[in-house]
Amino acid sequence: MPIAAPARIGQLAVGWNNIQLDIVDKLGMAGLDLARQLAITTYRSEIDFEQRFAARGARRNASIVSYLRHQGRKLLERFDEDTYRTLVWAMDTHDIGRDRVDPSAQ
Repeated sequence: MPIAAPARIGQLAVGWNNIQLDIVDKLGMAGLDLARQLAITTYRSEIDFEQRFAARGARRNASIVSYLRHQGRKLLERFDEDTYRTLVWAMDTHDIGRDRVDPSAQ
């Protein structure tokens, strides 16, 4: 049973994932760093970012940039390009309803 995950990925997320993979393909490990930074901006809300960084006043722009760069660098310690591609493929093809029969349709 999935917890804190959708039953399947939406088409917008597939599109964002494709852009991230293109970045990785074109830039290698530097692209992986950038892909992670982009990914974070797709699954966190604007409200979340405002709450997290607005209190930092004039430094908030530097704070968000520093946060995203840190997250990108952290990913490089755990993943390589192929592992990232595999993870994205798993997310893009995730569908718990695939190959299941709808009992109400029988």
